[in-house]
Amino acid sequence: MPLSMHKLLLFLLILCSQLQLLAQNQAPENLTLQSALKIALENNYRIKLADERKTIANNNVTPGNAGMLPTVTTGSNFTRSSSSIRQEFSDGARAPIVSSGARIENFNANVTLNWVLFDGFRMFANNSRLKLLQQNSADAMQAAIQNTVASVSSAYYNIIQQQNKERVLQEAVKLGEERLNLAKNKYEVGSGSKLEYLNAQVDLNTDKSNLLRQLALTKQAQIDLNLALARSPKTDFRITDTILVNNSLTESEFLNNALQQNISLLFAKRNQELAYQDLKAIRSNQYPQVSLVSGYQINDTRNGAGLFKRNYSGNLQGGVTASWTLYNGNNNNRLIQNQKITESINQLRTDSLKLEIEGSLYQQFVTYNNALQLVELEVANLTIAKQNVSIANDRYKIGVATPLEFREAQRNLIATQSRLIEAYFQAKVAEIEIYRISNKPFPFMNAN
Repeated sequence: MPLSMHKLLLFLLILCSQLQLLAQNQAPENLTLQSALKIALENNYRIKLADERKTIANNNVTPGNAGMLPTVTTGSNFTRSSSSIRQEFSDGARAPIVSSGARIENFNANVTLNWVLFDGFRMFANNSRLKLLQQNSADAMQAAIQNTVASVSSAYYNIIQQQNKERVLQEAVKLGEERLNLAKNKYEVGSGSKLEYLNAQVDLNTDKSNLLRQLALTKQAQIDLNLALARSPKTDFRITDTILVNNSLTESEFLNNALQQNISLLFAKRNQELAYQDLKAIRSNQYPQVSLVSGYQINDTRNGAGLFKRNYSGNLQGGVTASWTLYNGNNNNRLIQNQKITESINQLRTDSLKLEIEGSLYQQFVTYNNALQLVELEVANLTIAKQNVSIANDRYKIGVATPLEFREAQRNLIATQSRLIEAYFQAKVAEIEIYRISNKPFPFMNAN
């Protein structure tokens, strides 16, 4: 083989490998539900914000923040001055002391400890309150994760729904093209009318228009999912998944969990506990406050003139202080009464929320069960609709069926397929909401 032929083959081999590599780099990402959820949980801004707030709440749970630990303060002061003095003694035995421009320096420093030993149990109420807020922040984090999983899952399955509708309309366009070719052939050979040919063109254009609108809906669904994943809306990807619905969910298995573990309900119950701790803090004003006070102070004065060149003292002190508010205009009783009303309001909110959760769960099960019934019905209808199109197509080819009959059979097939796709999607979204409301782990976090 000539050398030039070897070089040519080598060049073609390298070119093919580079083109294959380029095609792989440009291929859109194959996105699964697990990978979408992984991206969302890593990128979602609400989750990041909730995580930061959770860290703050964790940092706040300390004995010092609750008021259980002492406070220690320190301070110092240094002054320097220059003065003129004249000191005369009363006995007259000594000559007066006269000094001009004498330097006087004074330095003092102190350390003080103040420790509240008893404040009517306010510090314990504060500590309990901080722990409740910590639990709230943890539940807020869980709620952010839960809502993100639900919204991303719904957006993911919406793309599958739109892609399925897209395929239905693509089949309709293909069938319309076959009909147009047949009508054209009939018209050209004189066995068909021009009206029939033009109607076939109009119907085909209508199907193409519907397909273009559907392509836009599919693209919008992809943009929505990209935004839910907190990434560029232009990110290209493809989904080759199907919508699988668990058709064995029962309301009884989810209701009890919803009334015990629903995130909003947990918040409401914890607000009741917070109101109780606030009441304990207010009642602490009815008790005396006892504090331990201790300190050490030094004072050092240096005189450039006078009787004493230096005066130094150190003072250690300690003691216990107590204070008790005996009357404050009856404000404490007013605060206690208002706080009890707040507790009652929180209880009413909790009871109302329980009813709302039960109603929401019931509504989702109504949607879920209705969608499952529609799936069963439309599956049977789809078999009939496909048979009708097949028969109408055969009859149209031999000139027995009219174009209107064929078009009506085609429309019925498209409508049946669309209703079936929508029913599957509605059932899946309802399933997602049922898990979200009841705060049960999403089974599709680990399996599509």
